[in-house]
Amino acid sequence: MTWTTGESTKAPTNINPSPWNTAAEHMKVTPRAGENAASGSAKLNSSVSPRGFVICSAAVAPAPSAVINPTRAARRHRPGVGESSSNKAPHLPLAVIAQAANQSILCASSVTHPIAPPHGLVGRCNHLFAAGHPLSAANREPARLALQFKIWMLLILAGLGGCAASGERPELAPARWAPAEVQHEWQPGPNEQAINVQAGPSGFDNNPPARTARLKYDLPALIDLALGRNPETREAWEAARAAAAQWGISRAPFYPTVRVDSQSGYERVIDQVPKHWGTLKNWRSTNLLIMNYDLADFGRRDAAALSAREQMLAANFQFNRKIQEVVFAVEKNFYLLDAERADVAAAQAIVRLAITDRIAVEKRHTAGLATRPDVLLARQREARAHYELENARLGVSDAQAGLAVALGVRVDTLPEVESFGGQPIPATLSGAVEDLIGVAMRERPDLAAKVAALRSGDAEVDLARASMYPRVELSSYYGSHAFNYRLSNPPTPQFTAMAPEYAASVAVRWDAFAGFEHVNSVERAEADREGARAQVYQYQLDVASEVWRAYYAFTTALKKYQYAQSLLEASQSAYDSNYGSFNHGLATIVDLLSAERDLADAKYTMVGSRADLLISAAAVAYASGAIPPQAHP
Repeated sequence: MTWTTGESTKAPTNINPSPWNTAAEHMKVTPRAGENAASGSAKLNSSVSPRGFVICSAAVAPAPSAVINPTRAARRHRPGVGESSSNKAPHLPLAVIAQAANQSILCASSVTHPIAPPHGLVGRCNHLFAAGHPLSAANREPARLALQFKIWMLLILAGLGGCAASGERPELAPARWAPAEVQHEWQPGPNEQAINVQAGPSGFDNNPPARTARLKYDLPALIDLALGRNPETREAWEAARAAAAQWGISRAPFYPTVRVDSQSGYERVIDQVPKHWGTLKNWRSTNLLIMNYDLADFGRRDAAALSAREQMLAANFQFNRKIQEVVFAVEKNFYLLDAERADVAAAQAIVRLAITDRIAVEKRHTAGLATRPDVLLARQREARAHYELENARLGVSDAQAGLAVALGVRVDTLPEVESFGGQPIPATLSGAVEDLIGVAMRERPDLAAKVAALRSGDAEVDLARASMYPRVELSSYYGSHAFNYRLSNPPTPQFTAMAPEYAASVAVRWDAFAGFEHVNSVERAEADREGARAQVYQYQLDVASEVWRAYYAFTTALKKYQYAQSLLEASQSAYDSNYGSFNHGLATIVDLLSAERDLADAKYTMVGSRADLLISAAAVAYASGAIPPQAHP
């Protein structure tokens, strides 16, 4: 609502009259303005010497056809005692509420010169009130109907647009974003954004490993690569960092909390008092510096910080164990890949032997020294050798996929891996199984993490017991309060001031009875601690059993490897003897093919026993908690 002022022939009797009182006094100048709203507005305009500007605002929705009676406002806001409304000068804010085209229009007019009727609703309003001509009843009804028609059309169009746009809102139609049918796959719509599964997660290097002067990676180089790129080590590392940050958070209650609270703004409040009402306009700004501190909490802070510290240590030990897991996974998959490649080499050798045997049988068949079934048996053996070769090649692909996962690289970017070749085979272990179990009890980081979790349980028990005691808190603040306000009725001068505000208090907070919550909290914390103690003992048993199994798996694999060497040598000698005897007619095709099959089995056994020996040696180191040289700090 906008108010304008004009000049009059008389001076006002009040210094700061209320706008509503002034408007009421002007209303009293006209005789019963409610009889004719338009004529009342004309009389009001004629009593003012225009000298200024025109402001007219129109409401959007239609208003009632009756014009607000200005005398009602006059009766509601009577002039003060001893004052006459007829003596008041009209040089005050004047509000005239009228209606044009059945709309609620608020106009304040003080035009000094006649103007031509402008175009538009606002301009017509200004012209009519400036000229003092009311809207006739004949013109009012068609205008009202036309305006209502336009408004209804706009509302209908807006409703249709809202209904069309409501389908894009998941809060209104959530089923639209789910699969449409139970038997068909879901597909994103044309305007829906699907997840880009090809884009890798940020923070990880998806590029292939950089090529170095060494074109092939040996086992130590692969371990270095895995420690830097495997996402499992990154996850464990971030978990340890988060636990360290949580320990820092738990230390926060040892320090005071300092907060700045600043509120500034403007408010206009209706002031209702007997027999009249007014408004309170207030600009204010409050700026406080608040400090709170726990003077005494009877061990709450110490227990919470100790629990967080033990959890941080547990996360660090889990990170160390994750490094050992990654190293063991790389070693295991490296040995498996080497074994699969050896299987391919053995299968290729068996294929060559099968081809040689078939050619020899065909020559004997051509010479009449072998039968047709002998040739078919030789061809059958050759086909089986090719089948086993393809199966061995599939094993290489599977081993490459496993090694890529252990390294933390995509399998299509797996670097060239050097063959284990003539690397030495471990001949024995450094100590007895009892010594290795003792080493595992001291060095296994995951077992140390379990012990740290147990100590965290002790701190949780102390925290639960401390919650039964009171807490002593210190609260204080200091700041300033600036304000600027005035009242409209009765009118007051504008007050402006700024004053300091400060306070300090000590509070004692104690939940003397909380429905046995404290007692049950202590019981739960003690039960959790005893459960953690049982987990530690169970984990010790598991660690000892793991070392035991790894130790005897190694000793057995070592003996099997030695027997596999002897088996390979004997099978090779038997095949050579049968091949020579077959060529001289002293052995049958069945003897030759049987010796060939035994030689193939011996080759595969040799490859498998060698891989088992290497993997079991790595498993002993992993079970005892040995840290690889690449992971030493």
